[in-house]
Amino acid sequence: MTPRAAAVLAAALLAACGSPAPPSAAPPPAAPPPAPSPVPPLPPPGTQPVEREIEVCVLENGELRGVMVRYNPLTGDTTPSGRPVPPGYAQDAAWYITGDPIPVHGVRYAKYGLPRVVRREELVRYGEYRGIALFADAGATGRPEILYVPVRPGCEFQPYVGAPFIGAVRG
Repeated sequence: MTPRAAAVLAAALLAACGSPAPPSAAPPPAAPPPAPSPVPPLPPPGTQPVEREIEVCVLENGELRGVMVRYNPLTGDTTPSGRPVPPGYAQDAAWYITGDPIPVHGVRYAKYGLPRVVRREELVRYGEYRGIALFADAGATGRPEILYVPVRPGCEFQPYVGAPFIGAVRG
């Protein structure tokens, strides 16, 4: 018999004989709640937060380009250096919001998964749908399996999968 089994058996026999149970230890005191996250201090009056220039991917005239913008690490704001955000993103298009499939060259492409960031060097222009440029993988040949719809600046794309590639799940 193992020592653990012997201890369990002894405790069971003592309990059966009517011996008082050993005193139970008081539960340990509850841990105090975590302290709230500190709020970063504001810069001293009259000083400007340090901004820096960074490159951001944007869509201009149907092409992906890198443009310089000012980034404020204190606020997280990104401000185009005197340039408005160009049109051509699907984020406000009704067909995008409702999740409608898009027909391209005789194939219906359906929204797949969540938007993701894709490096502009990995994509090539493939077509257009209702004024929005469509992109495919740079290495794709023939009809692409996946099209990428630009959602917002920063090279954020929504993947769309062609209907012949969408099938029932077998299990």
